[in-house]
Amino acid sequence: MSAANEPEPRPEQIGPYRILELLGEGGMGTVWLAERREPVRARVALKVVKAGMDTRTVLARFEAERQALAMMEHSCIAKVFDAGTTAEGRPYFVMEYVKGVPITRYCDEYLVPLEERLRLFRQVCAGVQHAHMKGVMHRDLKPGNVLVTVQDGKPQPKIIDFGLAKAVDHRLVAATVFTQHGQVLGTPEYMSPEQAGLGGLDVDTRTDVYSLGVLLYELLTGALPFPRTTLLHAGWLEMQRILRESEPTKPSTRITTIGAAAADAAQRRGVDVATLRRRLQGDLDWIVLRAIEKDRTRRYETPLELAADLERHLRCEPVLASPPSLGYRASKFVARFRLQCAAAAVIGLAVVGAAVVSFGYYRMAMAANAGLQDQRDRALRYLGMLRTMAMLPERERWLLATNPQEAASLRAEITTALASLDAGVASLAAELVRVEARGVAPAVAGGAWSFADPVDAEHHRMLAETAKALQWVVDHSGGLLLKGRKQEWAMHFKSSGAAWGD
Repeated sequence: MSAANEPEPRPEQIGPYRILELLGEGGMGTVWLAERREPVRARVALKVVKAGMDTRTVLARFEAERQALAMMEHSCIAKVFDAGTTAEGRPYFVMEYVKGVPITRYCDEYLVPLEERLRLFRQVCAGVQHAHMKGVMHRDLKPGNVLVTVQDGKPQPKIIDFGLAKAVDHRLVAATVFTQHGQVLGTPEYMSPEQAGLGGLDVDTRTDVYSLGVLLYELLTGALPFPRTTLLHAGWLEMQRILRESEPTKPSTRITTIGAAAADAAQRRGVDVATLRRRLQGDLDWIVLRAIEKDRTRRYETPLELAADLERHLRCEPVLASPPSLGYRASKFVARFRLQCAAAAVIGLAVVGAAVVSFGYYRMAMAANAGLQDQRDRALRYLGMLRTMAMLPERERWLLATNPQEAASLRAEITTALASLDAGVASLAAELVRVEARGVAPAVAGGAWSFADPVDAEHHRMLAETAKALQWVVDHSGGLLLKGRKQEWAMHFKSSGAAWGD
């Protein structure tokens, strides 16, 4: 029998399968491309324990892999078709042949944009979740074990090689728990901190969540939290310390530290470096860092939770991984309700109009453009808060029950925002009346005003358009503004050419 470190000779036949070529070799098995002609001609991947490796421990591991895969029935997990032993007594099993490439390579070669990468990754999460529900975790999730093939013109991820699978609820026999004391199985750069421990038995499904987080990090940035060369050159004990103690760099920051590779990474995601960094900041930084938390109690509990947070990001909803910030939640509402945020833009114009009043003339207001931008951003945030309140009462009752202090803070800020808008509308209307006092009213309703000073003409045009837009948002506020406030705002414009009806 050949030594374990010698190349595996290609057999002509294993059971009813004709061996075609070598697909790959792992620590305990060799994978061959094989063909069966009866009863249906098909190509499969056949994995067999290496010659010289058929010890009791390795056979137990292999049996665990065979049982684990047999329990899987998911589109993202390679199927098991058959199992048996060779003429020499070495066990083998036959699984779906996945003619694909690692998920990172696929995304880079096909220039897959960020949003599509996230959707593809969510499918991988669904496959891992299925395995966990069957009582099995993978423990070696990495690009080489997540292949992407194209089916019906669409990318389809397939998780392969459950060779390091471990029974979560002991449905597999005790002999299949194949991490011995002092032995660590896995790939260092994708390995969770607890998996890097010497015992290795104190791991649960959250170790797969960590590996998924590293894979997501790589899909987003083209880099790893801890590069392979750094870990391998550090030595085993130092590598353990890095994995258990060193904090990873945020994905958005990592982009700025990889030099020339950043431009290539951004190009493969269809953006420039600055845009990629901006897209990673916030939600995606938070999601990735939560998935690869050192303390597993602070990670996502399941792959499903990780996938759900990514879906919230894609739908412009607040993500669970975010800090509990009122401003953040408000900004997500603004992003989610883009059509309705025409109203937000109008309120922004009203605030801008109020700022213009303080300078008296349009010409002077242009010099204060930087300050107006800040006010415009604040107005958008206020609208988000108004919409947050408008989506209650269920959410309000929940917030009052779970965090009364935050609910009170939110209400106080909304009250301040409305007071600011009240003042802005009053100032806008007063300035419009003052400007019209220097001009000539149109002879017919809806006609053009005349002004001797072109600055007055431009100033009036801007104020009148703002008033018109503000009336539109009041008419379409959907209950955001009380009827009394609408009437008050209408009264402000009563003396101007932009008088509102009730």
